[in-house]
Amino acid sequence: MKPIKVCLFTATRADYPRIKTLIPLLNKSKKFDLKIIVTGSHLLKKFGKSYKEIIKDGFKIHKKVKMFNSKLDDSLYGNAISFSKCSNGIAKVIRDLKPDLAIVTVDRVETLAIASTCALMNVPIAHVQGGEITGTIDESIRHAVTKLSHFHFVATSLSAKRLMQMGENKDKIFNVGCPYTDILEDIK
Repeated sequence: MKPIKVCLFTATRADYPRIKTLIPLLNKSKKFDLKIIVTGSHLLKKFGKSYKEIIKDGFKIHKKVKMFNSKLDDSLYGNAISFSKCSNGIAKVIRDLKPDLAIVTVDRVETLAIASTCALMNVPIAHVQGGEITGTIDESIRHAVTKLSHFHFVATSLSAKRLMQMGENKDKIFNVGCPYTDILEDIK
């Protein structure tokens, strides 16, 4: 049987820990062919080019998608332009790699761009940490990504309940807890 090609997307130092412990599991399994795709602030000098942490952890980055100019424009217009640049780059990645599954995290502009592009290109999406509420634009983005996603890995039973209230299939919702906990447990 051919391995399942998984594109795992990370965009920030904040979202990387949510998938960090998943990477070795996917890499070890012969059932998966993992491709790590980096975008967002990971690529910016201003934020320490945090993609280097992924490499330092021993993981291979397969593609980088630049979405921000060297000077970050965090205005509403700047975010809209960054969204379109990210979507354009992700579309090329999807076209070239032809993944069977995309893994996305949380609630940022790049997450929405990635999920939208995957949905338009018929790539099933696994969303990590949906169903949370904040009362900010992040919440709207998170819920939009939820509706584009096919599998939901939530941090709490309350988040799972919210997704069911949004009409998501309870058989596709998995309460796995907060992935940061895996990292905290490793700290001595």
